[in-house]
Amino acid sequence: MNSEPASNLTEAQSAPLDPIDRFWIEISHELAKESVASIEGAAKQVIGITSALQAVYFAVISFADLRRALGSGWMTRWFLVEFLLPPIVWTLSLALAASCFSPKSYRTNLRSPDLAEKFYRDITHYKHRQLVRSYYALVVGFILVLANAIGFLQFGPVK
Repeated sequence: MNSEPASNLTEAQSAPLDPIDRFWIEISHELAKESVASIEGAAKQVIGITSALQAVYFAVISFADLRRALGSGWMTRWFLVEFLLPPIVWTLSLALAASCFSPKSYRTNLRSPDLAEKFYRDITHYKHRQLVRSYYALVVGFILVLANAIGFLQFGPVK
C-alpha cells in the first residue's frame, strides 16, 4: 500500500514526450487560449465589412434614383422590396456578429476542471455558431445584390 498522501499522487505514468509531441501539445494549448479572441476578431471584421457594404449600397441606390428608373405600379413595390432585402440581411449579419460580444450567463464551478472545460467549450461553440451564421447572412446579402444588379441590367429602367 502506498504511504504517500493523496495530494502527492501524480498522474498515470505514460511514455515520456519527445520534443515534437511536446511542441504540438503546447501549440494546442495556445490555440485553445486564443480561440475566443480570434472569433471576436473575425466578428469585428464582419461588422466592419458589413457596415461599409451597407453604406456603399445605400449610396449607390440614392445616386441611381430608383423611383424614377422603376416607374410606378406593382412592379415598383416589388423592386423596392427586392432592393431592400440585401440591407435587411446584412443587418441580420451585423446582429449575429455583434452577438459574439454580448454577455451571456453561464453556470460553472471553476474548481471543477470538467465544468470549467464545458464552460469554455459552450462559450466558444456559441460564439463560433453566431459567427458562421453571420458569414452566411453576409454571403446571402452578396447574392441578393448580384441578383438585383443582374435583374436591373437585364430589364433596364422602365421608361
